Amino acid sequence: MKMEEVSSCRRIKHLLFFAISGAFLLVYAILTMLFALPIIYAELVMGQYSRSGLSVIFKMYFPAMQGLGWAMALLTVSITIYYILVVSWAAIYMVSVLFGQSSHWVTCDNWWNTIYCSEDNRNAACAKTNPKLPIFFNGTCIATASPKMLSASEEFFTYFVIEPTNGIDEIGWINWKVALSFTIMWICVALILYKGIDSFGKVSLVTATLPHIILIALFIRAITLPGSGTGISYFIGRLNFDYVFRLRTWVTALKQLCFSLFIGYGGLITLASYSKFHNNCFRDAVILVSTDTIMSIFGGITVFGTLGYLSHEVHLPVDKVVQSGTALAFVTYPKAMSIMPLPWLWSFLFFALLFILGTSSQAGMVEVFCTTLYDQWPSTRNHKTIVSAATCFVMFLIGFIMCCGCGFYWFNVYDEFTGSTAIFLTIALECIILSYFYGRRNVMKDVEEMRGPAKKGMMKWIGEHSPYYPFNWLWITPPIALAIMIFTLIRDRMTLRIKGEVYTFPLWAEVGNYFNLKLFRRMEIENGVYT
Repeated sequence: MKMEEVSSCRRIKHLLFFAISGAFLLVYAILTMLFALPIIYAELVMGQYSRSGLSVIFKMYFPAMQGLGWAMALLTVSITIYYILVVSWAAIYMVSVLFGQSSHWVTCDNWWNTIYCSEDNRNAACAKTNPKLPIFFNGTCIATASPKMLSASEEFFTYFVIEPTNGIDEIGWINWKVALSFTIMWICVALILYKGIDSFGKVSLVTATLPHIILIALFIRAITLPGSGTGISYFIGRLNFDYVFRLRTWVTALKQLCFSLFIGYGGLITLASYSKFHNNCFRDAVILVSTDTIMSIFGGITVFGTLGYLSHEVHLPVDKVVQSGTALAFVTYPKAMSIMPLPWLWSFLFFALLFILGTSSQAGMVEVFCTTLYDQWPSTRNHKTIVSAATCFVMFLIGFIMCCGCGFYWFNVYDEFTGSTAIFLTIALECIILSYFYGRRNVMKDVEEMRGPAKKGMMKWIGEHSPYYPFNWLWITPPIALAIMIFTLIRDRMTLRIKGEVYTFPLWAEVGNYFNLKLFRRMEIENGVYT
């Protein structure tokens, strides 16, 4: 499997979940060069030179910290526990389209709807009759919307798809729609891994190509819609420097950068270990970050073109229809596609895209964890089918609680921990081990052994032998990662907007995340000491 195919699934999925403004994109591009490129290059060098998986690679660099590899592997598999839920939701939407029920996303006369359901057609009728009373509520037109009012697409996702309880401490009943989809998704992942990395490489030829074709189709559709220009102008021209100088912007951009490019989770190290010894890993790193930047712009135009069309149709400013995360993928996008010509086609393509990307990403992350097991206990290589099936089954059991009413709350808790606090700690430790304990000069000697001596001229300073990268690994990346990690620990209490209200997570949920972080740090040290 080519290295540039590795992150394509995660990259496109990231674009579909985050409406990136121009200011955010500027910060994202700066962090790509300052943070992402150096650490990606380091991980590819480590994996390609050592030709080892996560369980043993750090023993070669600093034996006392061998446990860091296991921490990375567990972070990767932690993502599979909760992120397959997104694929399960996408599958439910796909089935809804196939059975001709996509119209239910935008109407308020279904059994799951509440009196607070807001339907755009009825709102438009009210606005046409009396512009001062533009909101339809409980059979009459009113002037202002209640804070509890939800759009029809939001009520579909909330009350039909996820069916949440009132809080994380209220487990609730099993959501059988999600449970069935969740089970089928794990079976699909197990089948993909049935024949190991060679089979997965063949699957990736489809999963790395088809999503781009679908995304191009969505791009063409988006830029040809009425009002798309307004949304694209909002995306390209909206460079608010006040937003650029906010710490929260940099934290969010860095979190999405790590997730999009799979930085710090060990996946790039594992996949690089399959590369040829003399492969140009610096070229691979440049291709990865360049493609990510291009796709960020491409995806941003697609998303904001669609949001511009939605803004045009519902007669609201673009900033009033912009949402991020699951709300963008499962609320705003379905709402926009439902009013397009051939809504069933675009809806199916969109959720098929999420399904393909999600399933492929899940298989790749489980493969990373299984490879860690194979390297730690070589005898397990003779039983790959059993190991991969057992891993999928254990992850299925651990994550099954997310098929209950409390599942959406646990989804957000997992996302907050694995996507920010823990990953920044592993990145900082990874750089410190590589540049301080192993030594920057030794790393560059490894590069020379793989790629030959440094070229003369400008390439000596900007190419694979550049002294900038060793300097960055010691003095730039670790401080940034540690600073962001501290910020995530001291931020305000974790909240979630659900059912039209703001839910504040109980203190024990956040304290639990803190102790998980302590457990990771303890494992990183003790695993190295006792191995």
